[in-house]
Amino acid sequence: MKEIIILISNANDIKNKSNQFMLNILDNFYKSGIRITVFSKSFPNNFPAYIARKHLSTFLFNKSAKSIANISENTDAIIAMDFPMNIIASMTKNILIKKRINKLPVIVWYALNFQNHLYFQENKSKKTNLIDKKLLKLDYEHTPNMDIIICGSSKIKERILYLHNDIKNINVIQPYFSPYILVHNDKKEKEKSIVIFYNKEDSIFKCTAAYAQYLKESNDIYKLKIIGYDKELKENIHKLSIESYVDFIDEDDNNSIANVIETSYAMIIHNIKDSFYTQLIAAWYYKTLPIIDAKSSSAEIVSDNKNALIYDSKNPISIISKIKKMSENKKSYDLFISSIDEMKNTNKILELISSYQ
Repeated sequence: MKEIIILISNANDIKNKSNQFMLNILDNFYKSGIRITVFSKSFPNNFPAYIARKHLSTFLFNKSAKSIANISENTDAIIAMDFPMNIIASMTKNILIKKRINKLPVIVWYALNFQNHLYFQENKSKKTNLIDKKLLKLDYEHTPNMDIIICGSSKIKERILYLHNDIKNINVIQPYFSPYILVHNDKKEKEKSIVIFYNKEDSIFKCTAAYAQYLKESNDIYKLKIIGYDKELKENIHKLSIESYVDFIDEDDNNSIANVIETSYAMIIHNIKDSFYTQLIAAWYYKTLPIIDAKSSSAEIVSDNKNALIYDSKNPISIISKIKKMSENKKSYDLFISSIDEMKNTNKILELISSYQ
């Protein structure tokens, strides 16, 4: 494999985890000796200089498809990252078919998330606007034109098959990537702490309440380190009278986050929408035991009592029991940690493309 074209909606948003994930994959592809060209609406200033870049219009799909087709005749694969890049990739394929080139590139759609706003609106009373109606029509028409569909999770695969049950070449490859993994040689000692990420969902308050109760029931104290915070969360910590047992970490400093994860014994993962498994992968990498909400996307790819502990978010006592299990049984903790392996997906993607060719 010599050349791959990658389509990204807007690579300029450097905080977007799908863009961080793609930069990670780009780097791995480049190190494998593959020439990469990225099409995007815009690019960040620190975009790698060794990667060729081209601008596309995320509104004029046909114009973008023609630009991509003009340089695609010797390309091994075109990888569309998420919606609506799959539509542009399909249009490019149709143009290349009409050109009757000798060998078509493999068209891959990596569906990291799902276009819920089109098919599964949470607010059913909301009327679909004209642009969304057009996008929905295009998405439905062009999805079957993909040679390979890679899904970020089993749930996304189920939704695509629900809409297109005749699709055959569909695979699940979780996006194993975390911006909190920093490669270094020195191993740091674990501190008696538990790390948790803040988000605006109510689940963070269930976790802090469970932690407060744990402090009342146990003499073996593990400090709680919260990554990210707001005024409401700080007020919650004050009402629970646990300020002296809690540290707040800046969510914009990945170096500090990596250090906290590495030195903590456990991580409570309550975010149910982390389709990149960024917290779980970092926990595994640093041998920090994940304690996961059963409703979290991360729970799909772990095994309870093997490489993680899974709690029932409907029952706060469940969180307390998992913390106690981690803190009171050193043998169990060592067993969990010994079964953890870091996983990568770059090679799997290349293997899929190669086998299709």
